[in-house]
This record gives sequence, structure tokens and C-alpha cells, in this order.
Amino acid sequence: MKLIKINDTKSPTINRVISKRRTSKGTPGETGGGSGPLDSGAVHTITDGSAYIHTQDIGDLTGTLYNSLSLRLYSGMGEGVTFDSSGDSVPNDSNARTTGSVNIQSGDLEQDGAGNITTGSILINTGEADQDGAGNAVAGNLNIRGGIATAVSGDAQSGSVIIQPGVASSDSGTATKGTIQIGLADYITNILGTLTVSDIDVTSTAGQSLTITAGIYDNPVSIIGGDSKVYIRYQDNSTTGTNVIAMGAEGDNTYFRNDEGSWIFLDGDGPTTRLEITQAGKIIDSNTEIKILPRDFIADDGGRPLGIDDVTTNRRFLESFSTNKMFASIEIPFGKKATDVIIYGSTTSAVTVYQADINSDVVTSKGTGNIGTSIDITDVSATSTNYILIELDQTSTEKVYGGKITIAKI
Repeated sequence: MKLIKINDTKSPTINRVISKRRTSKGTPGETGGGSGPLDSGAVHTITDGSAYIHTQDIGDLTGTLYNSLSLRLYSGMGEGVTFDSSGDSVPNDSNARTTGSVNIQSGDLEQDGAGNITTGSILINTGEADQDGAGNAVAGNLNIRGGIATAVSGDAQSGSVIIQPGVASSDSGTATKGTIQIGLADYITNILGTLTVSDIDVTSTAGQSLTITAGIYDNPVSIIGGDSKVYIRYQDNSTTGTNVIAMGAEGDNTYFRNDEGSWIFLDGDGPTTRLEITQAGKIIDSNTEIKILPRDFIADDGGRPLGIDDVTTNRRFLESFSTNKMFASIEIPFGKKATDVIIYGSTTSAVTVYQADINSDVVTSKGTGNIGTSIDITDVSATSTNYILIELDQTSTEKVYGGKITIAKI
């Protein structure tokens, strides 16, 4: 073992101790003499501060060349050889082969007292390209790749690349998990091939958007489930974790639902609910009024029908015969309740609003008033059988134009 101590003239504060290893023909692993850690062929740097392993072209010592050579951290090759009596290597492909591992690790620290401890970081980056002249500056790539596996008849499995944060634990303090950051803001990060993840959590920076951009029509963003069901789950930052919606596919069917089992569509400015689909498949829209048209009225049992008066040009209205009453029957939409009723006409005859049912002749008064005035009725919520029945008193010359019912979500 030969140790050479060099004072670096470019960095005079750094002393580099380089261990050179020569292996002669004979027993594998034999060194030039000595014992201890340096006989392993390792490179040890001993300094008062930072330590560097640096490769340099021999021409740099004369000032004529300015090239840094490649530095390889490389475990031994398992070549499947043995040595004969003369020390020559003989191929022996029947032996199992295993190359050594390469471990890059900052120093360990252990503290039994009350002081803080921080282990060093590991920074792996390619050199900077700084060109002050007219030439191009291209920085080198950083390639992290698992080992390549080839086999003639046996199985071959290439090495994996595993990137994971360190484990944090504390008996009394707070343990904060480390993070993995890939890419920088305003830079494009490309992931090629197939990315397989387990329980991935993609979180954008607070206040920033998260954008997934697909290709053209034939290159969409695909989400493939493990069985016939797959969905995307959306959840707000509610501490109870109950404000959840999901949309996805089950076989050939598409489904949407929230945590209550229904689905609500909102507009972008309110947001105001525009449409709701219940768990039972019922649709609740955002309408707040129901128009009452002339077609919705029928005559009483006086024996004369209602009619549209068209005697006067550009004038049309509904009228009954003499003082016979007329009735309007209006369905209440599912999921809604009727709250107010107004009838428009030429006079102020009396109005009575009833709740009626399709399976009974019993009616219940919910409010009274007059034509031309809004009637605040006792709310009538929609059921599978009920509806609103409106009774109008009439005079012999009265005109009825129509009306409306105000509705609200139950």
C-alpha cells in the first residue's frame, strides 16, 4: 500500500490522502502489503473540513490541458474465473456470480445528550457549464438507472431504482417525514415509460394549480382500475373528511356521486346549484318557479267549457261562462315544495289554493287570496301522489291570463 500526500496548490487548505491499490497475479485481493482498512482498495480523504475526490488529466500539472476525467464509483466485477497454479485466470462459468454494492452515505451521528444533531446531506449533480466566449454551454445529464440483466435461458430481472425519504421517529418530539421533490418550478419534468405507484398522493403547492395535459385525441390521459370499477375521488380540506365526490366507471357505465350518494352540478359564478341527481336516480333542477298556462285550467261542473277569447285583434285571454268557476291543477316537482301562488287577470276575484291527491277526493286548503296578489301558502312538499289545486271565482266579464307557483328545494 502506497500513500501519497499532496498539497493542492489550487485549494491549499485541502490535503488529499490517496490510497493506491495494486493487485498482482496470485491470490485474489492481494495487496502490495500492509493491513487494515486501506488494504481494501478504498480511497480515504482526511481533512479538517470538506473532503473531495477529484480526477484530473496529467496534462493539467503542466498547465497545457484543462480536462477533468470521469470518476466512477464501481463495485468489483464477478467474472466467473478461478486461478490456476501459475496464477493465470481460467474462466469458470459454473460459479455463481455476485458483484458488490456501492453505498453512498453521509456520516452517522449519535447524541445521548440534549444537543441537536444533523447528519450531512448528499448532493449528486453534474458539473456546471459556464461559457464566457462564443461557444455553446451544455451541462451533462444525470442518469440514475437500475442494473441491466440478460440471460440466455434463465430468468432475467433488471435492477430497480428506489427513491424514498428517510424515516423519522421521536420519543417525545415531533417526527416529520421527509419529502421527495422531482423537478423545479417553471421546469418541465418528463416521465417516460410506465410509472407504477402504490397509494400515490400528488399534492400541489398551496395556492398553485395542478395541471395534467394530455396529448391529441388518440393519446388521452388514461386511468385503469384493478377491476371493473375505477373512479376519481375529490375531497376538500374539511377536517371531518366527509365532503367527498367521486366520478368513474363501473363496467360500461359511468357514475357520479357525492358522499350522500347523490350528485350536484353547480355553475361557476355562485356557485349556484343547477342540477341534482339523487341516489334514487331522481332529477332535481334549479328552477324556482312553475308557470301556470291557460291549458292548465279546467271548468267547473256548470256544464260550459272554458275558452280563449279572440274577438279583439292582438288580445287573447282565458274566460269562463258567466260566473262559473275555473280550476288549475299543477304538479310539484320531485324534491321541491310549493311556497307561493299568484294568478294574473283583469279583476281581483277570490282564489283558494288546495293540496289534492291523485288517489283521493279529499282536498286541504293551504291559503286564500285574490287574483293579482301573491298568496303565501302553507308549504306543500312534493309526494308521490299530491299536487296543487287552485280554485278561481269568476265574474261574467273576467279575464284570466295565467299565473305561477314559487317552489324551493325541500
